[in-house]
Amino acid sequence: MNDAELLRKRARLLAEARNEDESVKLEVLLFALNSQHLAVDKARVENVLRLQSQSLTPLPGCPGCIAGLINFSGELLPLVRGNHLLFGITEPSRPETTIVVLKAGDENYGLLVDEIVGIRQIPCNQLLLPSRQNLSPWIASVTRDDITLIDVDALLTHQNLGFGESGT
Repeated sequence: MNDAELLRKRARLLAEARNEDESVKLEVLLFALNSQHLAVDKARVENVLRLQSQSLTPLPGCPGCIAGLINFSGELLPLVRGNHLLFGITEPSRPETTIVVLKAGDENYGLLVDEIVGIRQIPCNQLLLPSRQNLSPWIASVTRDDITLIDVDALLTHQNLGFGESGT
């Protein structure tokens, strides 16, 4: 998606949100990562887990944002290092020990974060477009109190995860 398409999509979402009243709210899971508050639509959250280091299987040769695999309800769940993927930080100041299991299409991914802050209801008419300086495709919108809402589908593309278009 190029910058123009991204801006049109965000403008459309913002226009729709402004037509709604305060009673229409988006329920989000709020978490901390790299000293910032980020959020995802709660409907996209499958589960929240604590990382048990002995259960993590590293995958040699994978992109740096992939921490490895864990067994989640009998299925292999890839764990994505949130600091690496979102901020390019390869050595975070503290270990990411919480896993937010996100639904992305037919697949689940575990996003490693610093901590869970809580559940919050954000009025849709308070969602704002990010500044032009920050056109990261994974940013859906921001709030007046500096919470960044993540577009899960844009974040967890094979291309962002370092696998290229075809997922290989």
